[in-house]
Amino acid sequence: MAHRSIATLAALTLAAVTLTMTAAPAHAAGANPAWKIEVILYKNTDVTYTDAGVSHHFVGTLVPAEVSRAISDATQFVNTDIPALSSGNQRPSLSVKTIDTALSNLGPDVDGGWTPNPSTTASDQDPGFDSYIVLWQSFGWDFTAAHSDNIAHDGGLTWPMGSAPTFSSIPVPYMGTDTNPQRNTLKHEWGHAILGYYDAVGAAPKPAVDNHHPETSVNCHTGQGYVLVDENDLNLVPNSIFNDTSGFTHDYYSGSTANAGDPTQCLGIGPATWAAGGPVTKPVGSPDLVVTSFGWSPTAPTTGVSVTFTATIKNQGTAATPAGTKHGVAFLVDGTSIAYSDTDTASLAPGASITLTANGSNAGGATWPATRGKHTALAWVDDVNRIVESNESNNKSASKALNVYSPTAPSSVTISAGTVRAGSVSSLAKADNINYQINSTTASTRTTTWSGTIPNLPNSTPGLQVRYKGANSVSTSETLSIWNYTTNAWVPLKTSTVGTTPSTTTVIPPGTSADYVSGASGSGSVKIQVKHTSASSSFYTSNDLLSVGYL
Repeated sequence: MAHRSIATLAALTLAAVTLTMTAAPAHAAGANPAWKIEVILYKNTDVTYTDAGVSHHFVGTLVPAEVSRAISDATQFVNTDIPALSSGNQRPSLSVKTIDTALSNLGPDVDGGWTPNPSTTASDQDPGFDSYIVLWQSFGWDFTAAHSDNIAHDGGLTWPMGSAPTFSSIPVPYMGTDTNPQRNTLKHEWGHAILGYYDAVGAAPKPAVDNHHPETSVNCHTGQGYVLVDENDLNLVPNSIFNDTSGFTHDYYSGSTANAGDPTQCLGIGPATWAAGGPVTKPVGSPDLVVTSFGWSPTAPTTGVSVTFTATIKNQGTAATPAGTKHGVAFLVDGTSIAYSDTDTASLAPGASITLTANGSNAGGATWPATRGKHTALAWVDDVNRIVESNESNNKSASKALNVYSPTAPSSVTISAGTVRAGSVSSLAKADNINYQINSTTASTRTTTWSGTIPNLPNSTPGLQVRYKGANSVSTSETLSIWNYTTNAWVPLKTSTVGTTPSTTTVIPPGTSADYVSGASGSGSVKIQVKHTSASSSFYTSNDLLSVGYL
Protein backbone atom coordinates (compact mmCIF):
# COMPACT_ATOMS: atom_id res chain seq x y z
CA MET A 1 0.00 0.00 0.00
CA ALA A 2 3.00 2.33 0.29
CA HIS A 3 2.84 3.14 -3.44
CA ARG A 4 -0.67 4.57 -3.15
CA SER A 5 -1.52 8.17 -2.24
CA ILE A 6 -4.78 10.04 -1.99
CA ALA A 7 -5.98 13.55 -2.81
CA THR A 8 -9.31 14.68 -1.39
CA LEU A 9 -11.94 16.80 -3.07
CA ALA A 10 -12.79 20.23 -1.73
CA ALA A 11 -14.94 20.06 1.38
CA LEU A 12 -18.66 20.42 0.82
CA THR A 13 -21.30 21.70 3.20
CA LEU A 14 -22.48 18.88 5.47
CA ALA A 15 -26.06 17.81 5.11
CA ALA A 16 -26.96 15.21 7.73
CA VAL A 17 -30.07 13.64 9.15
CA THR A 18 -29.92 11.92 12.55
CA LEU A 19 -32.40 9.33 13.74
CA THR A 20 -32.25 8.06 17.33
CA MET A 21 -33.53 4.58 18.07
CA THR A 22 -33.46 2.90 21.47
CA ALA A 23 -33.65 -0.83 22.06
CA ALA A 24 -36.53 -2.38 23.94
CA PRO A 25 -36.26 -2.07 27.73
CA ALA A 26 -33.71 -4.42 29.21
CA HIS A 27 -34.74 -7.14 31.59
CA ALA A 28 -32.00 -9.73 32.27
CA ALA A 29 -29.26 -7.15 31.79
CA GLY A 30 -31.01 -4.18 33.29
CA ALA A 31 -28.01 -3.35 35.49
CA ASN A 32 -25.49 -3.39 32.63
CA PRO A 33 -24.58 -0.08 30.98
CA ALA A 34 -26.09 0.11 27.49
CA TRP A 35 -23.54 0.85 24.79
CA LYS A 36 -24.35 3.87 22.63
CA ILE A 37 -23.80 3.11 18.96
CA GLU A 38 -23.71 5.71 16.18
CA VAL A 39 -24.14 4.45 12.63
CA ILE A 40 -22.89 7.02 10.09
CA LEU A 41 -24.32 6.32 6.64
CA TYR A 42 -22.78 8.11 3.64
CA LYS A 43 -25.14 8.08 0.68
CA ASN A 44 -22.51 9.18 -1.81
CA THR A 45 -18.81 8.61 -2.45
CA ASP A 46 -16.83 11.03 -4.63
CA VAL A 47 -13.10 10.63 -4.28
CA THR A 48 -9.90 11.17 -6.26
CA TYR A 49 -7.02 8.82 -5.52
CA THR A 50 -3.72 7.86 -7.09
CA ASP A 51 -2.90 4.27 -8.02
CA ALA A 52 0.45 3.35 -9.59
CA GLY A 53 1.02 6.99 -10.48
CA VAL A 54 -2.36 7.37 -12.18
CA SER A 55 -5.01 9.66 -10.72
CA HIS A 56 -8.49 8.13 -10.58
CA HIS A 57 -11.82 9.87 -10.04
CA PHE A 58 -14.38 7.52 -8.51
CA VAL A 59 -18.08 8.19 -7.84
CA GLY A 60 -20.58 5.86 -6.16
CA THR A 61 -24.14 6.39 -4.93
CA LEU A 62 -26.49 4.40 -2.71
CA VAL A 63 -29.98 4.28 -4.21
CA PRO A 64 -32.90 4.93 -1.81
CA ALA A 65 -33.64 1.23 -1.46
CA GLU A 66 -30.05 0.55 -0.39
CA VAL A 67 -30.18 3.39 2.14
CA SER A 68 -33.44 2.05 3.56
CA ARG A 69 -32.09 -1.49 3.69
CA ALA A 70 -28.86 -0.39 5.43
CA ILE A 71 -30.78 1.53 8.10
CA SER A 72 -33.14 -1.40 8.62
CA ASP A 73 -30.25 -3.85 8.96
CA ALA A 74 -28.39 -1.61 11.43
CA THR A 75 -31.54 -1.17 13.49
CA GLN A 76 -32.27 -4.89 13.58
CA PHE A 77 -28.65 -5.64 14.45
CA VAL A 78 -28.63 -3.27 17.43
CA ASN A 79 -32.16 -3.85 18.71
CA THR A 80 -32.51 -7.59 18.08
CA ASP A 81 -29.23 -9.32 17.25
CA ILE A 82 -26.99 -7.87 19.96
CA PRO A 83 -29.39 -8.63 22.85
CA ALA A 84 -29.84 -12.17 21.53
CA LEU A 85 -26.14 -12.77 20.83
CA SER A 86 -25.16 -11.49 24.29
CA SER A 87 -27.82 -13.62 26.04
CA GLY A 88 -29.55 -10.45 27.19
CA ASN A 89 -26.44 -8.96 28.76
CA GLN A 90 -26.26 -6.04 26.33
CA ARG A 91 -29.10 -3.89 24.94
CA PRO A 92 -27.53 -0.91 23.20
CA SER A 93 -29.08 2.32 21.96
CA LEU A 94 -28.73 3.35 18.33
CA SER A 95 -28.40 6.67 16.54
CA VAL A 96 -28.36 6.61 12.72
CA LYS A 97 -26.86 9.61 10.95
CA THR A 98 -27.34 9.82 7.19
CA ILE A 99 -25.06 12.19 5.30
CA ASP A 100 -25.84 13.54 1.84
CA THR A 101 -22.47 15.23 1.38
CA ALA A 102 -20.18 12.97 -0.60
CA LEU A 103 -17.59 10.93 1.27
CA SER A 104 -14.45 12.39 -0.29
CA ASN A 105 -11.62 11.44 2.04
CA LEU A 106 -10.51 7.81 2.21
CA GLY A 107 -7.41 5.98 3.37
CA PRO A 108 -5.85 2.72 2.21
CA ASP A 109 -7.29 -0.52 3.52
CA VAL A 110 -5.20 -3.56 4.37
CA ASP A 111 -5.57 -5.27 0.98
CA GLY A 112 -4.80 -2.53 -1.54
CA GLY A 113 -8.18 -0.84 -1.63
CA TRP A 114 -9.68 2.22 0.01
CA THR A 115 -11.83 2.84 3.06
CA PRO A 116 -13.04 5.53 5.45
CA ASN A 117 -11.17 5.38 8.75
CA PRO A 118 -11.32 7.00 12.20
CA SER A 119 -9.36 10.05 11.04
CA THR A 120 -11.09 10.70 7.73
CA THR A 121 -14.56 10.59 9.33
CA ALA A 122 -13.69 12.26 12.64
CA SER A 123 -15.61 15.46 11.86
CA ASP A 124 -18.81 13.46 11.34
CA GLN A 125 -18.53 11.48 14.59
CA ASP A 126 -20.74 12.94 17.30
CA PRO A 127 -19.25 12.82 20.82
CA GLY A 128 -20.66 10.58 23.53
CA PHE A 129 -20.82 7.25 21.70
CA ASP A 130 -19.13 3.97 22.59
CA SER A 131 -19.03 2.70 19.00
CA TYR A 132 -19.00 4.22 15.53
CA ILE A 133 -20.00 2.13 12.51
CA VAL A 134 -19.52 3.77 9.10
CA LEU A 135 -21.58 2.45 6.17
CA TRP A 136 -20.66 3.62 2.68
CA GLN A 137 -20.78 2.89 -1.06
CA SER A 138 -17.65 1.25 -2.46
CA PHE A 139 -19.18 0.25 -5.83
CA GLY A 140 -19.34 2.88 -8.55
CA TRP A 141 -17.80 4.32 -11.70
CA ASP A 142 -14.14 5.12 -12.31
CA PHE A 143 -14.31 8.11 -14.66
CA THR A 144 -10.59 7.90 -15.39
CA ALA A 145 -10.60 4.24 -16.47
CA ALA A 146 -14.18 4.44 -17.79
CA HIS A 147 -15.40 1.28 -16.08
CA SER A 148 -17.21 0.21 -12.95
CA ASP A 149 -15.10 -0.59 -9.93
CA ASN A 150 -15.19 -1.64 -6.30
CA ILE A 151 -12.56 0.39 -4.45
CA ALA A 152 -12.98 -1.52 -1.18
CA HIS A 153 -10.89 -4.68 -1.10
CA ASP A 154 -12.22 -5.68 2.33
CA GLY A 155 -15.82 -6.43 3.22
CA GLY A 156 -15.40 -4.72 6.58
CA LEU A 157 -12.66 -3.37 8.80
CA THR A 158 -12.37 -2.62 12.51
CA TRP A 159 -9.54 -0.53 13.91
CA PRO A 160 -7.69 -1.28 17.18
CA MET A 161 -8.75 1.73 19.27
CA GLY A 162 -7.52 0.65 22.70
CA SER A 163 -9.78 2.10 25.39
CA ALA A 164 -11.22 4.74 23.03
CA PRO A 165 -14.62 4.39 21.30
CA THR A 166 -14.59 1.58 18.75
CA PHE A 167 -14.64 2.17 15.00
CA SER A 168 -15.74 -0.11 12.15
CA SER A 169 -16.20 0.56 8.43
CA ILE A 170 -18.48 -1.59 6.23
CA PRO A 171 -19.30 -1.12 2.53
CA VAL A 172 -23.07 -1.40 2.11
CA PRO A 173 -22.77 -3.88 -0.82
CA TYR A 174 -21.25 -6.37 1.63
CA MET A 175 -24.33 -6.25 3.86
CA GLY A 176 -27.65 -8.04 3.40
CA THR A 177 -29.89 -7.94 0.36
CA ASP A 178 -33.52 -8.88 -0.26
CA THR A 179 -32.42 -12.26 -1.60
CA ASN A 180 -29.77 -12.77 1.11
CA PRO A 181 -31.15 -11.10 4.26
CA GLN A 182 -28.41 -11.21 6.91
CA ARG A 183 -26.36 -8.99 9.15
CA ASN A 184 -23.30 -11.20 9.41
CA THR A 185 -20.78 -8.49 8.53
CA LEU A 186 -22.21 -6.24 11.25
CA LYS A 187 -22.05 -9.10 13.77
CA HIS A 188 -18.47 -9.93 12.81
CA GLU A 189 -17.06 -6.38 12.74
CA TRP A 190 -18.75 -5.27 15.95
CA GLY A 191 -17.50 -8.51 17.45
CA HIS A 192 -13.98 -7.36 16.58
CA ALA A 193 -14.75 -4.00 18.19
CA ILE A 194 -16.01 -5.29 21.53
CA LEU A 195 -13.40 -8.05 21.80
CA GLY A 196 -10.65 -5.52 21.10
CA TYR A 197 -11.98 -2.97 23.58
CA TYR A 198 -12.46 -5.36 26.49
CA ASP A 199 -9.08 -6.96 25.84
CA ALA A 200 -7.39 -3.54 25.79
CA VAL A 201 -8.90 -2.49 29.13
CA GLY A 202 -8.32 -5.90 30.71
CA ALA A 203 -11.98 -6.59 31.46
CA ALA A 204 -12.28 -9.88 29.56
CA PRO A 205 -10.57 -13.19 30.30
CA LYS A 206 -7.41 -13.91 28.37
CA PRO A 207 -6.51 -14.99 25.82
CA ALA A 208 -8.78 -12.80 23.72
CA VAL A 209 -11.03 -14.61 21.27
CA ASP A 210 -9.95 -14.53 17.60
CA ASN A 211 -13.26 -14.36 15.80
CA HIS A 212 -11.64 -15.34 12.50
CA HIS A 213 -11.18 -18.92 13.71
CA PRO A 214 -14.39 -20.58 14.87
CA GLU A 215 -12.92 -23.90 13.75
CA THR A 216 -10.48 -23.86 16.69
CA SER A 217 -13.14 -23.04 19.29
CA VAL A 218 -15.78 -24.96 21.26
CA ASN A 219 -18.54 -24.14 23.72
CA CYS A 220 -16.87 -24.04 27.16
CA HIS A 221 -19.87 -25.68 28.87
CA THR A 222 -20.53 -28.53 26.45
CA GLY A 223 -17.21 -28.92 24.58
CA GLN A 224 -19.22 -28.93 21.34
CA GLY A 225 -17.74 -27.40 18.18
CA TYR A 226 -19.61 -25.18 15.76
CA VAL A 227 -21.35 -25.65 12.41
CA LEU A 228 -18.97 -23.79 10.09
CA VAL A 229 -21.50 -22.20 7.73
CA ASP A 230 -22.89 -18.68 7.31
CA GLU A 231 -26.64 -18.49 7.75
CA ASN A 232 -29.18 -15.88 6.68
CA ASP A 233 -32.72 -15.04 7.77
CA LEU A 234 -34.15 -17.43 5.16
CA ASN A 235 -31.99 -20.33 6.29
CA LEU A 236 -31.32 -20.32 10.03
CA VAL A 237 -28.72 -22.88 11.13
CA PRO A 238 -28.52 -23.58 14.89
CA ASN A 239 -25.02 -23.62 16.35
CA SER A 240 -23.58 -22.03 13.22
CA ILE A 241 -21.19 -19.09 13.05
CA PHE A 242 -23.71 -16.23 13.10
CA ASN A 243 -26.86 -17.73 14.61
CA ASP A 244 -28.37 -15.35 17.18
CA THR A 245 -29.18 -17.93 19.85
CA SER A 246 -26.48 -20.59 19.52
CA GLY A 247 -23.12 -20.90 17.80
CA PHE A 248 -19.74 -19.22 17.65
CA THR A 249 -20.64 -15.51 17.57
CA HIS A 250 -23.37 -16.03 20.18
CA ASP A 251 -20.89 -17.79 22.46
CA TYR A 252 -18.15 -15.17 22.34
CA TYR A 253 -20.72 -12.34 22.72
CA SER A 254 -21.92 -14.26 25.82
CA GLY A 255 -18.58 -15.38 27.30
CA SER A 256 -19.13 -19.09 26.72
CA THR A 257 -16.65 -20.04 24.01
CA ALA A 258 -13.26 -21.62 24.57
CA ASN A 259 -10.14 -22.66 22.71
CA ALA A 260 -10.37 -26.31 21.72
CA GLY A 261 -7.01 -26.91 23.41
CA ASP A 262 -8.39 -25.63 26.75
CA PRO A 263 -12.10 -26.42 26.39
CA THR A 264 -13.25 -25.58 29.93
CA GLN A 265 -11.77 -22.07 30.18
CA CYS A 266 -14.63 -19.79 29.19
CA LEU A 267 -13.56 -16.86 27.02
CA GLY A 268 -15.27 -13.93 25.39
CA ILE A 269 -17.57 -11.31 26.85
CA GLY A 270 -19.52 -12.67 29.80
CA PRO A 271 -21.93 -10.90 32.16
CA ALA A 272 -19.18 -9.48 34.39
CA THR A 273 -17.38 -8.03 31.37
CA TRP A 274 -20.52 -6.43 29.95
CA ALA A 275 -21.15 -4.98 33.42
CA ALA A 276 -17.93 -2.95 33.07
CA GLY A 277 -19.59 -0.73 30.46
CA GLY A 278 -18.06 0.68 27.30
CA PRO A 279 -15.53 3.36 26.38
CA VAL A 280 -18.01 6.13 27.25
CA THR A 281 -20.97 4.55 29.04
CA LYS A 282 -19.93 3.40 32.51
CA PRO A 283 -21.81 1.67 35.32
CA VAL A 284 -23.76 3.94 37.66
CA GLY A 285 -22.40 3.58 41.15
CA SER A 286 -19.26 1.55 40.51
CA PRO A 287 -15.96 1.32 42.36
CA ASP A 288 -12.80 2.59 40.71
CA LEU A 289 -9.52 1.41 42.23
CA VAL A 290 -6.25 3.25 41.74
CA VAL A 291 -2.79 3.07 43.28
CA THR A 292 -2.07 6.37 45.00
CA SER A 293 1.40 5.42 46.23
CA PHE A 294 3.70 2.43 46.50
CA GLY A 295 7.20 1.71 47.68
CA TRP A 296 9.55 -0.83 49.15
CA SER A 297 11.65 -1.54 52.21
CA PRO A 298 14.53 -1.06 52.54
CA THR A 299 14.25 2.06 50.41
CA ALA A 300 17.79 1.68 49.07
CA PRO A 301 18.24 -2.09 48.77
CA THR A 302 21.59 -3.68 48.06
CA THR A 303 22.33 -6.93 46.29
CA GLY A 304 20.78 -9.97 47.98
CA VAL A 305 18.59 -8.02 50.39
CA SER A 306 14.96 -9.18 50.74
CA VAL A 307 12.73 -6.34 49.55
CA THR A 308 9.16 -5.96 50.81
CA PHE A 309 6.65 -4.02 48.70
CA THR A 310 3.66 -2.02 49.90
CA ALA A 311 0.98 -0.04 48.08
CA THR A 312 -1.76 2.34 49.08
CA ILE A 313 -4.90 1.90 47.01
CA LYS A 314 -7.93 4.18 46.87
CA ASN A 315 -11.50 3.64 45.75
CA GLN A 316 -12.17 6.81 43.79
CA GLY A 317 -15.45 5.45 42.41
CA THR A 318 -19.02 6.05 43.46
CA ALA A 319 -19.76 2.67 45.06
CA ALA A 320 -18.05 0.43 47.60
CA THR A 321 -16.12 -2.64 46.52
CA PRO A 322 -17.97 -5.89 47.27
CA ALA A 323 -17.29 -7.41 50.67
CA GLY A 324 -15.57 -10.78 50.47
CA THR A 325 -13.76 -9.99 47.22
CA LYS A 326 -9.99 -9.65 47.41
CA HIS A 327 -8.31 -6.32 46.81
CA GLY A 328 -5.46 -7.90 44.92
CA VAL A 329 -2.29 -5.95 44.21
CA ALA A 330 0.53 -7.29 42.05
CA PHE A 331 4.02 -5.85 42.34
CA LEU A 332 6.06 -5.95 39.14
CA VAL A 333 9.80 -5.53 38.64
CA ASP A 334 10.95 -5.10 35.06
CA GLY A 335 7.47 -6.12 33.89
CA THR A 336 7.39 -9.42 35.81
CA SER A 337 5.15 -10.03 38.80
CA ILE A 338 7.43 -10.80 41.75
CA ALA A 339 5.00 -10.48 44.68
CA TYR A 340 1.36 -9.82 45.48
CA SER A 341 -1.06 -8.91 48.24
CA ASP A 342 -4.31 -10.87 48.30
CA THR A 343 -5.55 -11.00 51.89
CA ASP A 344 -7.77 -7.91 52.21
CA THR A 345 -11.44 -8.65 51.52
CA ALA A 346 -13.20 -5.91 53.49
CA SER A 347 -15.45 -3.60 51.49
CA LEU A 348 -13.68 -0.35 50.58
CA ALA A 349 -16.01 2.64 50.65
CA PRO A 350 -15.97 5.40 48.02
CA GLY A 351 -13.10 7.77 48.83
CA ALA A 352 -11.46 5.33 51.27
CA SER A 353 -7.87 4.10 51.06
CA ILE A 354 -5.95 1.18 52.49
CA THR A 355 -2.26 0.26 52.52
CA LEU A 356 -1.46 -3.33 51.60
CA THR A 357 1.79 -5.26 51.96
CA ALA A 358 2.91 -8.14 49.77
CA ASN A 359 2.17 -11.48 51.39
CA GLY A 360 3.02 -13.96 48.66
CA SER A 361 4.32 -14.60 45.16
CA ASN A 362 4.15 -17.24 42.47
CA ALA A 363 7.53 -18.43 43.73
CA GLY A 364 6.21 -18.80 47.27
CA GLY A 365 7.93 -16.00 49.18
CA ALA A 366 6.53 -12.55 49.91
CA THR A 367 9.76 -10.63 49.26
CA TRP A 368 11.96 -10.00 46.26
CA PRO A 369 15.68 -10.90 46.49
CA ALA A 370 17.30 -7.76 45.12
CA THR A 371 19.59 -8.23 42.14
CA ARG A 372 22.22 -5.70 41.09
CA GLY A 373 21.30 -3.30 38.31
CA LYS A 374 18.82 -0.72 37.12
CA HIS A 375 15.20 -1.86 37.47
CA THR A 376 11.72 -0.43 37.18
CA ALA A 377 8.87 -1.29 39.54
CA LEU A 378 5.13 -0.68 39.62
CA ALA A 379 2.04 -1.73 41.54
CA TRP A 380 -1.12 -3.03 39.84
CA VAL A 381 -4.36 -3.12 41.82
CA ASP A 382 -7.07 -5.61 40.79
CA ASP A 383 -4.61 -7.13 38.35
CA VAL A 384 -6.79 -10.22 37.73
CA ASN A 385 -10.06 -8.24 37.41
CA ARG A 386 -11.92 -9.62 40.41
CA ILE A 387 -13.85 -6.34 40.76
CA VAL A 388 -15.96 -4.67 38.06
CA GLU A 389 -14.95 -1.00 37.95
CA SER A 390 -16.10 2.10 36.14
CA ASN A 391 -12.58 2.45 34.71
CA GLU A 392 -10.54 -0.68 34.10
CA SER A 393 -7.59 1.13 32.50
CA ASN A 394 -6.22 3.05 35.50
CA ASN A 395 -5.23 0.21 37.84
CA LYS A 396 -1.47 0.45 37.27
CA SER A 397 0.75 2.95 39.03
CA ALA A 398 3.43 4.88 37.22
CA SER A 399 6.75 3.06 37.06
CA LYS A 400 9.50 3.96 39.50
CA ALA A 401 13.24 3.47 39.16
CA LEU A 402 14.51 0.77 41.51
CA ASN A 403 18.31 0.70 41.44
CA VAL A 404 20.12 -2.03 43.34
CA TYR A 405 23.78 -1.44 44.14
CA SER A 406 26.37 -4.04 45.07
CA PRO A 407 28.20 -2.50 48.08
CA THR A 408 31.95 -2.72 48.66
CA ALA A 409 33.74 -1.71 51.90
CA PRO A 410 37.09 0.10 52.10
CA SER A 411 40.28 -1.91 52.05
CA SER A 412 42.34 0.89 53.61
CA VAL A 413 41.97 4.25 55.31
CA THR A 414 44.18 7.33 55.42
CA ILE A 415 43.92 9.94 58.19
CA SER A 416 44.97 13.46 57.20
CA ALA A 417 43.66 15.29 60.29
CA GLY A 418 43.23 13.67 63.72
CA THR A 419 44.35 10.42 65.31
CA VAL A 420 42.95 6.90 65.67
CA ARG A 421 40.96 6.46 68.86
CA ALA A 422 39.63 2.92 68.35
CA GLY A 423 38.81 0.34 65.71
CA SER A 424 40.23 -0.29 62.26
CA VAL A 425 39.20 -0.30 58.61
CA SER A 426 37.28 -3.57 59.15
CA SER A 427 34.95 -1.67 61.51
CA LEU A 428 33.54 0.14 58.45
CA ALA A 429 32.34 -3.02 56.65
CA LYS A 430 28.79 -3.00 58.06
CA ALA A 431 26.49 -0.98 60.31
CA ASP A 432 26.87 -2.93 63.54
CA ASN A 433 27.83 -0.24 66.11
CA ILE A 434 31.43 -1.43 65.98
CA ASN A 435 33.01 1.89 65.11
CA TYR A 436 36.19 3.22 63.64
CA GLN A 437 36.80 6.19 65.97
CA ILE A 438 39.02 9.19 65.29
CA ASN A 439 40.05 11.98 67.67
CA SER A 440 39.94 15.50 66.32
CA THR A 441 42.77 17.97 66.26
CA THR A 442 42.93 20.08 69.44
CA ALA A 443 43.83 23.57 68.22
CA SER A 444 42.10 26.24 66.14
CA THR A 445 39.22 24.70 64.20
CA ARG A 446 38.99 21.16 65.50
CA THR A 447 38.98 18.74 62.59
CA THR A 448 38.93 15.09 61.65
CA THR A 449 39.64 14.23 58.03
CA TRP A 450 40.06 10.72 56.74
CA SER A 451 39.50 8.87 53.49
CA GLY A 452 38.70 5.30 52.63
CA THR A 453 39.82 3.51 49.48
CA ILE A 454 37.24 1.10 48.05
CA PRO A 455 38.78 -1.40 45.60
CA ASN A 456 37.57 -3.60 42.73
CA LEU A 457 34.85 -1.38 41.27
CA PRO A 458 34.20 -1.68 37.51
CA ASN A 459 35.19 1.39 35.52
CA SER A 460 32.25 0.70 33.18
CA THR A 461 29.58 0.85 35.89
CA PRO A 462 26.57 3.02 34.95
CA GLY A 463 26.17 4.24 38.53
CA LEU A 464 27.74 4.57 41.97
CA GLN A 465 26.14 5.01 45.39
CA VAL A 466 27.97 6.18 48.51
CA ARG A 467 26.66 5.23 51.98
CA TYR A 468 28.08 6.46 55.25
CA LYS A 469 26.87 6.14 58.82
CA GLY A 470 28.41 7.88 61.78
CA ALA A 471 28.03 10.07 64.90
CA ASN A 472 30.16 12.50 66.88
CA SER A 473 30.79 13.22 70.52
CA VAL A 474 29.62 16.82 69.89
CA SER A 475 27.67 18.45 67.10
CA THR A 476 29.92 19.07 64.08
CA SER A 477 29.76 20.01 60.43
CA GLU A 478 30.13 16.92 58.25
CA THR A 479 31.22 16.94 54.59
CA LEU A 480 31.27 13.82 52.46
CA SER A 481 33.39 14.02 49.26
CA ILE A 482 34.54 11.75 46.43
CA TRP A 483 37.82 11.93 44.50
CA ASN A 484 37.54 12.79 40.79
CA TYR A 485 40.41 11.13 38.94
CA THR A 486 39.78 13.24 35.82
CA THR A 487 40.10 16.61 37.56
CA ASN A 488 42.32 15.40 40.44
CA ALA A 489 40.08 17.08 43.01
CA TRP A 490 37.66 16.22 45.79
CA VAL A 491 33.99 16.69 44.80
CA PRO A 492 31.72 17.53 47.77
CA LEU A 493 28.68 15.25 47.86
CA LYS A 494 26.84 16.44 50.96
CA THR A 495 27.36 18.77 53.89
CA SER A 496 25.23 18.46 57.03
CA THR A 497 25.30 18.90 60.80
CA VAL A 498 25.65 15.66 62.74
CA GLY A 499 25.64 15.24 66.53
CA THR A 500 25.61 12.36 68.94
CA THR A 501 22.77 10.45 67.22
CA PRO A 502 24.02 8.21 64.39
CA SER A 503 23.10 9.55 60.96
CA THR A 504 23.08 7.66 57.65
CA THR A 505 23.83 9.42 54.37
CA THR A 506 23.11 7.85 50.99
CA VAL A 507 24.17 9.89 47.98
CA ILE A 508 24.68 9.41 44.22
CA PRO A 509 27.79 11.13 42.85
CA PRO A 510 27.03 13.58 40.03
CA GLY A 511 28.24 13.26 36.47
CA THR A 512 30.04 10.32 34.89
CA SER A 513 30.71 7.42 37.21
CA ALA A 514 33.97 6.49 35.44
CA ASP A 515 35.49 9.81 36.55
CA TYR A 516 35.51 8.51 40.12
CA VAL A 517 37.07 5.10 39.38
CA SER A 518 40.82 4.85 38.92
CA GLY A 519 42.10 3.62 35.60
CA ALA A 520 40.57 3.82 32.16
CA SER A 521 39.12 0.30 31.97
CA GLY A 522 38.63 -2.84 33.98
CA SER A 523 38.40 -2.52 37.75
CA GLY A 524 39.69 0.38 39.82
CA SER A 525 39.30 2.02 43.18
CA VAL A 526 37.13 4.84 44.55
CA LYS A 527 38.17 7.24 47.31
CA ILE A 528 35.68 8.73 49.77
CA GLN A 529 36.64 11.49 52.20
CA VAL A 530 34.82 12.18 55.48
CA LYS A 531 35.53 15.51 57.16
CA HIS A 532 34.14 16.86 60.45
CA THR A 533 34.83 20.28 61.96
CA SER A 534 33.97 22.10 65.19
CA ALA A 535 34.81 25.73 65.83
CA SER A 536 35.53 25.40 69.55
CA SER A 537 35.28 21.91 71.04
CA SER A 538 37.54 18.94 70.61
CA PHE A 539 35.63 15.80 69.71
CA TYR A 540 35.87 12.33 68.33
CA THR A 541 33.94 10.68 65.50
CA SER A 542 32.40 7.23 65.55
CA ASN A 543 32.34 5.89 62.01
CA ASP A 544 30.13 2.80 61.70
CA LEU A 545 29.77 2.22 57.93
CA LEU A 546 31.36 3.33 54.68
CA SER A 547 30.61 1.62 51.38
CA VAL A 548 30.43 2.35 47.68
CA GLY A 549 27.89 0.41 45.67
CA TYR A 550 27.91 -0.07 41.91
CA LEU A 551 25.21 -1.03 39.40
